[in-house]
Amino acid sequence: MRNKIFAIVLMCCAVGFLYSGYGLVTAWNTYISAALCYETIQDQKKLEDLVSIEAKTGDVQPEDNLTHTMKQINADYIGWITIGDTKIDYPIVHSNPKKNYLDHDFYGNRSVYGTLFIRHGQKLFENRNTVIYGHNMKDGGMFATLKRYLEKSWFDEHPDVQIRYDGQAVNCKVFSVQIISENNDYPYADRFNDVEYSTFLNEMVQLSRIIPGELPDPEYPIITLSTCYGQKRLIVMAQSKEERENGIETITDR
Repeated sequence: MRNKIFAIVLMCCAVGFLYSGYGLVTAWNTYISAALCYETIQDQKKLEDLVSIEAKTGDVQPEDNLTHTMKQINADYIGWITIGDTKIDYPIVHSNPKKNYLDHDFYGNRSVYGTLFIRHGQKLFENRNTVIYGHNMKDGGMFATLKRYLEKSWFDEHPDVQIRYDGQAVNCKVFSVQIISENNDYPYADRFNDVEYSTFLNEMVQLSRIIPGELPDPEYPIITLSTCYGQKRLIVMAQSKEERENGIETITDR
């Protein structure tokens, strides 16, 4: 009788183990599939970069092949974000009421990775604060690396966030990293007059977990990278003080 009970218990445990194992394998395959999707897009970006380099002759600038190619894949494409020495090397899209980029990839397929996106109505560097949203993936994909900015050494060694858009490459210096409540929307604000914006930047520096090496300038816009952090949010703020072809180096009152 005891042997029969033991056998039944053992069988139940085996079934449970196999079921759990199947669930883990399925989940892992989902992550792998999502990651491969973006590896394909990254390979396409590298190819377009090579084409652009070969097309350069003297001072003549080639057509922005990257933007053209990405818009053919997804008309919502607006730019590309890269942080050196990390997995963050992804396209950015405009939020679209007809698409949910929280659970759809750049090709429009359902994906745990989703797609990095900015709010509908915002434009890169044309708002005082452009917010880019992305998931904090368990496999280290999308915006998972942002949590490393909570480490002083990492913060100091990875000060630059590069944004490519409209044929331009803009380097932004990180100046604030914060863990905030999911109900705190203040860091996402994007409409200020000059005085309010200056105050906002000072507050963001004071609230930063790490003291920045370079302070933000109220004459220039910022970007805010936002991701989940447990039951809270992690934000990384950066600013470019470079002049851009569209002439947006200062912002007037709104």
